[in-house]
Parts: sequence; structure tokens; C-alpha cells
Amino acid sequence: MERRTGIGGFFGLELPEYGNFPQWHPGRSVAVNSGRRALEYILRRLGDVRCVRVPLYTCRTVVETMERLGIPVITYRIDERLEPEELPELEKGEYLLYTNYFGIKEKCVDRLASRYGGSLIVDNALALYSPARSGVASLYSPRKFSGLPDGGIAVMDAERSLPEPEERDESLPLAAESGKDREYIAYQLEELQAARLAEYPAAKGFPADGATDERH
Repeated sequence: MERRTGIGGFFGLELPEYGNFPQWHPGRSVAVNSGRRALEYILRRLGDVRCVRVPLYTCRTVVETMERLGIPVITYRIDERLEPEELPELEKGEYLLYTNYFGIKEKCVDRLASRYGGSLIVDNALALYSPARSGVASLYSPRKFSGLPDGGIAVMDAERSLPEPEERDESLPLAAESGKDREYIAYQLEELQAARLAEYPAAKGFPADGATDERH
């Protein structure tokens, strides 16, 4: 058996026919190359985003995505149940991002969706089988569960079918051409490129050192 070195959040391309994979809703879903790109797609489609409230316990790439777009971040604390300690009042253009931790916070997602509606963004990167709530933008990262040519899904309600993004990740298709780790190396380069983009100076009004503003 050939030794493989690609581990963690990366899977090689899996070729069997899957049909409709979880959270694929024609007209409401868009396939991109990562959960980070799915979040970026959602924020760009929402338009005039003044700020996003983000839990302190979250993946750094979530904050990096907003830094790159010049969107201010306000962090909030979660309690021992992995739920917001306080529920803020949101003004127009403000959004609350909540992470469905390990796919076990379904009831909390329902409560937040009922309260905030379209002002809620659900990070389902670790909850591929959590259904997207009506009127609520959600992002998924199926490449954390299996090897797919597109590693992220953005789900949003729209009057017309959501347009496809122009970017595509070229790392996974290499698996079909090589029995070695070329695809994993390409994946690493994609991640490195995204990390470098986050190093550029933040937009005016956002902390230059990438620090977030914690309010309660």
C-alpha cells in the first residue's frame, strides 16, 4: 500500500457517483473551494455589511475572511453550553455569525434563526448534515467529510438562482492524475495563498494588527 502524508482537513478526490450530496439545494446552493470561500461568497452577496458579530471560539480563517473584505468584527462570548452568553440587538447591516459546534447545536441554531432571521449566518463547517434554515445564510465544508472537487457550499435564499463564482480550487482534481501527494501539495499552496492575502493591511476603520473588538 502506498504511504500517504495528507491528513487532517484534506481528503483526496473520491470518484464514485454520489448523486445529490448533503445541503445541495438547486438555485440556493453554490459550490466553492472551501468553507472560507463560502463565507466570503455569502458576505459579498449580502452587500452592505457594516459589521459581523463572531464568537471568540471560532476558526481563525473566519476572522481572516472578514479582514480581507474590510468588514469590522465584534466578538462575543459563549457559555459552557457553547451558546451566546448574551443576545445582542442588531442594527441594519449588522450580522451575527454562529458556529454550529460539532453539529450538536441544532436547537440553538433554531432559536437564533427565529430571533434574527436573515441577520444570522450559520457556520456549519463541522455540521454537514445540519439543514439550512429558511431565510438564513449557511456555509458548509464537505471536504472535511469526504473528497469532493469543490470543498465549500454557500446556501442562501434568493429570488433567482445564485450565480456561480469564477474561482475553482485546482488541488483535488490532481488526485485523478497522480498516485502521489501532488494534490495535497497543491492544497497546501492554496491554503498558504489564502493566509498571505490576510496579511495585507486592513481596511480603514479596522484594527491594523487584526485584533477584534470585544463588546458585551
